[in-house]
Amino acid sequence: MKKEVLQLAAFEAVDLTEKLFNETEKHMAEELTDVSFKSSEFAWLQYTYADQYAKYISFAAISSNLAAKTIIEKSHKKAKHGVSFVPVEGTKMKEICPIDHIEECIIGKYRSYTGHCNNIKKPRSGAAYEKLRRFLPADYGDGISSVRLSVSGNELASPRALSSLFTPSPSGHAVCSLLLAPFLSFIYDDMVHVPSNRIFKRE
Repeated sequence: MKKEVLQLAAFEAVDLTEKLFNETEKHMAEELTDVSFKSSEFAWLQYTYADQYAKYISFAAISSNLAAKTIIEKSHKKAKHGVSFVPVEGTKMKEICPIDHIEECIIGKYRSYTGHCNNIKKPRSGAAYEKLRRFLPADYGDGISSVRLSVSGNELASPRALSSLFTPSPSGHAVCSLLLAPFLSFIYDDMVHVPSNRIFKRE
C-alpha cells in the first residue's frame, strides 16, 4: 500500500472530524433548541451526556474509523483484513492518537479512584477511559464498524425477531423481583454506556 494513500486518508479523516466537532456540532447547538426534540430524545441525550475527556479521546477513534474506510475504498478488497495493522508513522493520525504512558505506579495505601495502577503488572486493566479487552476478535461486516454479516455475506436476521419466533412470551417470573430493572441499569452504565454527541445547549 502506497504511503501517499495512507497520508491522504489520514489527512481527510482528521479534517472531516474537525468539521464535525468544530463546525457541525456548533451549528446544531446554535440552531436547535430544547423544543426541537421529543421528550424521549431529550431524555436520552441527557442520559448519555459525555464528559470532555471522553469527547477528546473519541476524536482519534472517529478519525481512525474514517481513515480506515477511505483506505479500503482505495485499496484491494482483501485490505480490510489488515487495515488494523497499517502503520501511522508519518501521517496526521500519529499526531492525534492520545498517548498517556504510565512510567511508574506510586505505592499508596488506597486504590486510585480511576482504577489506574490498582494492578501493578497491568496498570491499565479495568481503569477508566481504557479500552475493554475482547474475548473474541472483532467481526464487522466491512472489517471496520458495520454490523456483522452472515457467512454468505447477507444481513443477519434480527435477534428480536428470532427470539419472538422460537421463544414463547413468559407469563411471569418466579425468581426475578422489581430490583432486576435498576440492577440491569447499573450494569449497563458500568459496562456498555455509550456517550452520544452533544447537539443541544446545556447550561
